[in-house]
Amino acid sequence: MTPEEAEQWLEAYMNEHHEQMEKFQADSIPKDPLAFADSSITFKDVSFSVEVHDTEDPTHKRKVQKTILEDCCGHFEAGSLVALMGPSGCGKSTLLDILAKKKNTSYSGSVYLNGRAVDKMYQRIMAYVGQQDSMPQHWTVGEAVAFNGALKGEVPAGISKASVDKCLDSLLEDVGLLHVKDTKIGGDAVRGLSGGQRRRVTLARGLASNAQVMFCDEPTSGLSATDAELCVKTMRLMARKWGVTIVVVIHQPRIEVAQLFDQLVLMTSRPGRIVYNGPMSEAAAYWASAGYPVPAQANPADHFLDTVTPGAPGAQPDFFVERFKKQQLPAIQAQVERALANPGPSVMDMLEQRREVKLKFGQVPRVKKSIYAVGFLKQLKIVFARKLKLTLIDTQTMGLTIGMQVFMGIFMGLCFFDVGSKTPIGPTQMSFLFNVLMQVSLASMQVMPQLIDERNIMKLETSDALYSEWAHIFAFTTVNTIQAIVGNTLFIVLMFSFAGMPWSALLPFYIWAMLLFLAMDSLCALVAAMAKNAQTAQAVAMPFLMVFVMFSGFLVSKNSAPSFLRWLLYVSPVSWVNEMIAKSLYGDNAEAWDSLQLLFGFERQSELVCVVICFASIVIFRLSEAFCLKTMNNVVR
Repeated sequence: MTPEEAEQWLEAYMNEHHEQMEKFQADSIPKDPLAFADSSITFKDVSFSVEVHDTEDPTHKRKVQKTILEDCCGHFEAGSLVALMGPSGCGKSTLLDILAKKKNTSYSGSVYLNGRAVDKMYQRIMAYVGQQDSMPQHWTVGEAVAFNGALKGEVPAGISKASVDKCLDSLLEDVGLLHVKDTKIGGDAVRGLSGGQRRRVTLARGLASNAQVMFCDEPTSGLSATDAELCVKTMRLMARKWGVTIVVVIHQPRIEVAQLFDQLVLMTSRPGRIVYNGPMSEAAAYWASAGYPVPAQANPADHFLDTVTPGAPGAQPDFFVERFKKQQLPAIQAQVERALANPGPSVMDMLEQRREVKLKFGQVPRVKKSIYAVGFLKQLKIVFARKLKLTLIDTQTMGLTIGMQVFMGIFMGLCFFDVGSKTPIGPTQMSFLFNVLMQVSLASMQVMPQLIDERNIMKLETSDALYSEWAHIFAFTTVNTIQAIVGNTLFIVLMFSFAGMPWSALLPFYIWAMLLFLAMDSLCALVAAMAKNAQTAQAVAMPFLMVFVMFSGFLVSKNSAPSFLRWLLYVSPVSWVNEMIAKSLYGDNAEAWDSLQLLFGFERQSELVCVVICFASIVIFRLSEAFCLKTMNNVVR
């Protein structure tokens, strides 16, 4: 297919899509001829328990196992829209997390895709829409949705950017967000979307991932009844048209919304157990046959919940659990065994089929056995572009960061006014040089709260395998470093101007100061990756920074340091850089250098050793940062 033909086909397809949404009839949506392989979900013997303190133990030391989910099994056919319902505490979100392989605490049981045990490649064809919707405040709706689409699939060479934008607009229209496409997400410091609109953005990002399996944890929370129905209709359209299996945790949907679901899994609590697992259309008859018919004019979903919620008037949860075990469970277990005995295509098979479909519209890269849909360079390009754009848009933060450096440059410059001409040369200027060096090297402390916020967003996005932690580190380090260098450069130039220091000393000082900044910035980034929050990060960073500052060769020098702590001067990058600056500025002045040796014990050390020490610190801190970003402060589910 030529690019022109591809564009024409896409235009016709979009028109047909809009007609289907306008004349929406749940049972008459045809499956698209370009749909990919089917994806069924099967789970067996799934249970989950946690260790809690025994309430009957007066010492509160003994712990017991509390069952959250009791053995659950089931099978969801490909292209079905499944509702997970139940009272609070029944474990429906826990079951959803287990099915999505998002549960990061231990559980028992197995989950299968097309009858095959799921592995890490599961993330390539799966999307998860959680209850958390943390996103950059200055991001627009269109940028947020396009971000997921770009990282979750390659666009054929024959499809233009204009056509991709049309598809994006169509998706946004489906979820009722097209009119706010260019509106910022917003947050505490930025005015933007309403809470319900933010939930729909999270849903739209999941839909943009072109997944074959979707898990949505209360995607309609905070939405009006009309908007909730629109969202579920969109999911129903995807399930029917593209064969996407969608499992949704939903709380008491109204009648029109409940009727859109193909299958209902209803659970009770204390502990979480399944009381019904079958077609939504047959649920009312099931309750009637059990002697609990849906009252006239009542919402069936409300009635189902009322009868299985422990403690509710007239509820009979144990009765419905036993009835389920006798009436439905044997057939479900047999269905599970049939699915496992006849495995379908693997994830790699499905990705290859998807690529074959895309090849009709243009060249597409070969499928790689990786959890990421696009290569590292493309990940880096997209993440870097977002970070750069958001930084430039956030003029308040950028202006405050650079403005503070300018203010400090003027204020501290006045404090050290004309210090460069004062005698004795060398010792008199060291306090000036030390204070400039400290201000530059500790500049990263100011952005640690921002690093924590960005890390929390990154954690949600990397948990969905949008990009790797290294793409985040490279992109954010580069942009933040450039911003910091601009501020530090203005600060140093202002300080040298007010202090009357010889301009010949500026370049060597600047080079060594920037090298120290990179080392200390790496340390702050490591602490930000480890800490739970901004307050903890600053509390943890301070002792490490104070050790480096104290053992800088100025406050605690080689002459004054106790023998058992003198080794700290030889591992502190601040000490090495401080000594290199003194050497480069005053090493050729015999009188000044003799004074510095007498006061601080400075030595004529090798510049190469200092460079190695600083670069070793940078590498160690950055590698540790990557390790902490990958293993610590993960999204807990």
